[in-house]
Amino acid sequence: MALVALIAAGTARAAGAASAGNGKAAYVKNGCWQCHGFVGQGGPARPKLAPDPLPLAALAAFIRNTNGRMPPYMEAVLSNADLADIHAYLLAIPQPAGYNSIPLLRQAFNRGRVRRRSARQSAARGWRTRAQTGIEPSDIRSAG
Repeated sequence: MALVALIAAGTARAAGAASAGNGKAAYVKNGCWQCHGFVGQGGPARPKLAPDPLPLAALAAFIRNTNGRMPPYMEAVLSNADLADIHAYLLAIPQPAGYNSIPLLRQAFNRGRVRRRSARQSAARGWRTRAQTGIEPSDIRSAG
């Protein structure tokens, strides 16, 4: 707990002058993009970082003491100032556009071509639900 408080205090001082531009450069320089993508979107086996990143103290605590899936970045490798800049960059990444902003998707939804089926509609067509089969979409993807 004391370690988290110490990290939070260090990153809070560094966050005062955080720069999204410097953060983007630090994000690329330190290789964050290799797993998390250039805009923090994540990937098949890596978590998304943006939009809506963790609070700076929580992000710093995780980066300094990871769970093993990611190498820890000690302050000698990634300074608190760079970490605060990366956090500012992640905060600056806008929300992705919704389907309504893509004309073809908007048309498809408005025409009813793309829609979710209810359990009753699926049963009427003879389709079984996940609860009935016990199969999750991840099981299907990993089987191939």
